Amino acid sequence: MSGQQAPKPDVETASLAWERGDYVAALTAYRTLLTAPDGEKWVEPVALQTGELFQARELTPDGANPRFSPDGRFVAYETGTGTARVTHVVEPDAGMRVAAEVKGHSLAFLPQGDRVVYLKLQPSEELSQAQAELEKARQTTARFAAQQRLNWLQFKHVDIVTRNLSSGQERVCPTDGLLKSAVVPSSDGRVLYVTGAREDDRRGATSTASPLTAITPWP
Repeated sequence: MSGQQAPKPDVETASLAWERGDYVAALTAYRTLLTAPDGEKWVEPVALQTGELFQARELTPDGANPRFSPDGRFVAYETGTGTARVTHVVEPDAGMRVAAEVKGHSLAFLPQGDRVVYLKLQPSEELSQAQAELEKARQTTARFAAQQRLNWLQFKHVDIVTRNLSSGQERVCPTDGLLKSAVVPSSDGRVLYVTGAREDDRRGATSTASPLTAITPWP
């Protein structure tokens, strides 16, 4: 009869369509069910039918550079910028327990899972002054110069640090005055590779990569 509405799909009909391979009909029906006023109750059965059921949990509304440990136990992310940058390491399966909060960046997990290496910024009067000059500078060549100055000082006043997340023990790795902008461990964790340059290298800290083959992060 004209004017009659099409019957509303039900989850059983949609599931039967999925099982016989009529995916267009099944997905169309699933979409209708999910967008209905009570659609939330269909999220789990639809997800289990079409793929996997995932749960999303927000770690931070404003984070950067997320990284997972090799065993999936920890998640690391950065907040803040410049000298205020902080790296957070949390344990999702333990109720987002905070395993570490370090004032640094470029954190990477070693193969052991609960060992990390990162660049730890050391406080200095030079850095504070450079940050203040950058905040005062406007969008001119002066601001560009101030930003370059701050970047260079951040490469200078930073240590390569390894940390045991279980004990909180940290160890500073010697680098003989190297300017450092990033650090990456080898696949076995026995060698650290750093992107950097010597302080007297006018090409800048990000122009060359120096393998630190003598560094053994953990015994």
